[in-house]
Amino acid sequence: MLLFYLELIKPRIILGNLITMVGGFFFSSKGENDYFLLFLSLIGLTLIISSSCIINNIIDNDLDRLMNRTRNRILVNRKFSTWKISFFSYILGFLGFLIFYFFLNRIVFLLSFIAYFDYLILYTFFLKRNTKYSTYVGGIAGAIPPIIGYCSVSNSFDLCSLILFFTCFIWQIPHFYLIGIKYLEEYKKAKIPIFPVIEGFKKTKKRILFFILFYFLFSSLLTMLNYTGYYFFFTNFIFSLFWFLFSSFIQNKKNYILYIRSAIFLSILVIFNFSFFISFDYIN
Repeated sequence: MLLFYLELIKPRIILGNLITMVGGFFFSSKGENDYFLLFLSLIGLTLIISSSCIINNIIDNDLDRLMNRTRNRILVNRKFSTWKISFFSYILGFLGFLIFYFFLNRIVFLLSFIAYFDYLILYTFFLKRNTKYSTYVGGIAGAIPPIIGYCSVSNSFDLCSLILFFTCFIWQIPHFYLIGIKYLEEYKKAKIPIFPVIEGFKKTKKRILFFILFYFLFSSLLTMLNYTGYYFFFTNFIFSLFWFLFSSFIQNKKNYILYIRSAIFLSILVIFNFSFFISFDYIN
């Protein structure tokens, strides 16, 4: 039973969001780390993301059955009580919001609520099945964890937190477009109108390269505005360059799958590098 609920909450998605949240937390702390506050931030965000992932599993269960990459998810292969699982998810979300409201601050509470609403209501329930632009709306939720970490410490929403948000938002577009290309036939089968399905390979590739370049330029504002040092800038440049190059090598042929996988892997390294270096290469 424990493994059942563990798989429901999508641990890899949680881990990815926690990494960016921790990066924002240490970036805002600037060496004066409150580890109890960090612990509360981690627990609260884990509970809220777990809740949203469970509800997402329930809503998308019919789509998951149609795609090879998702047909082995636990709700597809096992009978379950929607009421019980939904109740469990609401309890998790409620506890997470309580932690943010009473032990952190109201800015973090509001940000987490916006992310929750955006991901479940706007993206999953309304837009994912109806528009090629759903990725942009869903990207709002994915860009909020780093500023949750940042605002947990600062208790204020400033220009730096805005740059963090838009940097992580921009990063998600090419990342998910690459995934869309990799699983293009599956998305077509499930009739999910993602951008690569509607607009085709060539236009999607142009968008990917544009947003990778835009990501680097926008993230560089942290150095230009004296929020981070040059270790961050140069490592971010190197990883972004390789991400751009491998993405440019992708062709609309199956034998180029290596470049797609490499580009997706590099996109993960880019955001990990981003989160790692803002954690200590900050300017007081």
